Amino acid sequence: MERIVDSSYFIGSRNVPNTVHADVLSKLNRLIDEKQKDYLEKMMGRELYLAFETGLSTDPVPDRFIAIRDGASYTGLDGLPYQWIGLKNAEKISPLADYIYYWWLRSAQVQTTPMGQVKTKNQNAAASPAVIQEAAVWNEMIERNRKLNDFLYINYELYPEYQRYMGSRESDELLTRISPFFY
Repeated sequence: MERIVDSSYFIGSRNVPNTVHADVLSKLNRLIDEKQKDYLEKMMGRELYLAFETGLSTDPVPDRFIAIRDGASYTGLDGLPYQWIGLKNAEKISPLADYIYYWWLRSAQVQTTPMGQVKTKNQNAAASPAVIQEAAVWNEMIERNRKLNDFLYINYELYPEYQRYMGSRESDELLTRISPFFY
């Protein structure tokens, strides 16, 4: 499957510095490739993920998959209008990018060397705990994931594959906030 998000999503509060350097961009792209599948399968379940992956590779792409990827309006159970922002959008705000950035932060904490896992020392800088930023980006993702969950649930006729998956351990993981104090 092609990448839904790219390096342009990792700016501002989701900043991955130095993506102009080939080695950093290559590392980010590998993480995107790995975590995109992981996120989509955990969030949508295997059945819907496989249908989504197949649907995005067809021409034309079915509307039900465009709505997941690019966003769509929907009416909630309360009768009010809501907007699912999509996994890919012009605003560069995506729960998929949040998930990838969370794992970027986690991987940046230590490096693997022949001696094992080590933390590097910075010159003229003091490292601050990333746990607060990790929790913040995770919790922002959770709010967006809940909108995706609502969108898929409300549109059960379009996404019957999702109904069978709801309530699983994997889907619950991506709908649960974390605290930096109990991390």
